[in-house]
Amino acid sequence: MRNLFIGLIILISFFVYGCNGKGTESKVQNYSAQNTTLSKAYDFEFINIVNENIYNVKKLSDFHGKYVILEFWHTTCKPCVDNIPHLNEFFDKFKDKNIAFVSVTDEKADTVKKFLKSNPIKGLIVSDITKDVFNKYGVRGVPSTFLINSKGEIVLKTHPSFLTQKNIEDFIEGRNIENIPSFYESANNIKLKSDKKFSNALSYFYISETENTATSKKYGNGILDFEGWSLREILGNIIDEPFVFEETEFSRQILSRKYSVKVEFNHNISYKDKNVREFIKKGIELALNIRINKTYELKEVYVLRKKANLIKETQNSNNIKRSFKYSFSDTTLEIISENSEFDSLIDVIKKKFSIVIIDETGMNNLYTYNLKTKINVSDLTKALEKQLGLVLSKEKRKIAVIKIESYFKD
Repeated sequence: MRNLFIGLIILISFFVYGCNGKGTESKVQNYSAQNTTLSKAYDFEFINIVNENIYNVKKLSDFHGKYVILEFWHTTCKPCVDNIPHLNEFFDKFKDKNIAFVSVTDEKADTVKKFLKSNPIKGLIVSDITKDVFNKYGVRGVPSTFLINSKGEIVLKTHPSFLTQKNIEDFIEGRNIENIPSFYESANNIKLKSDKKFSNALSYFYISETENTATSKKYGNGILDFEGWSLREILGNIIDEPFVFEETEFSRQILSRKYSVKVEFNHNISYKDKNVREFIKKGIELALNIRINKTYELKEVYVLRKKANLIKETQNSNNIKRSFKYSFSDTTLEIISENSEFDSLIDVIKKKFSIVIIDETGMNNLYTYNLKTKINVSDLTKALEKQLGLVLSKEKRKIAVIKIESYFKD
């Protein structure tokens, strides 16, 4: 799946926003070798070189006349570690060419040396414990890769996994670098498809933390838009199987934060598509510097089955009116559906009753019904059977347990 995601993202515009709401934006761009408006790379001294100084240099500007791949990383960052073999291959391939590989971490030299015993990194490794270099380059998350040309100018900033051998060959030969995602500072109000700057992109992903107390969800025609939802609720909508979260201090904190998430495709595709869900999940992981891991354990859940035909069923069609509304108070819930998908009912019940439901009804069409219940599981069970002909029973099943972890260890 990792390879699938990388292959997909080469064709898209990808927006990554951090928790501070400023963040960075990425789009697929072609770098022109004739571009004359490039930023000068910040020059810094290699005060603490961790490994052998194979280039015999003291500062970045000593590479003048050489091309440089400057990598920011961390020993406890999983994507950083995953990309070490990838970058080492490039070092071996281009070691006799006019290019240098420099890796910068904000960890102590002793920590890095211990790590390198089992994870060798080729090229020059520099420790920046003051984070001065990180700050000067605006690095908010790792891994981050900068391509610096022979004039000491920053060509682009990207993710190391996006780099290909051809990209580097074009880079050092002064040719245009085509179809590589480039991360750069962005304005706040992104207009997505209406913005001509992104009119050729096939897809967009955007996430930012929000203080908006009003919540909304829009989907359809290749669009998914969450506004003011907690990360717990967002993941509840994109994880396509019954699950519970492993509750830790870290997971509770980040799952409670509210976000705006916008996903757009220039073709009609459901957000329930497996690849779309994986795309959103990977975007969230990259933006928030987290890992979303999964195991399976035996847990108490509620299983929903069909007992009687009390719900009006309609075959799925584009020519019928659809509506799904629900209202609630502290004690009651009412759901009114007109030709809506059955999943909508399941989603509301899971959210309002905080329970895990396994749907074994086999109801895959569109349905019209009205459900009224008090907000407790006992009354819900009675209402489902009496009003909709559905049976809700508590059972033990093996389900997914989702663990949210930081990319960085304490």
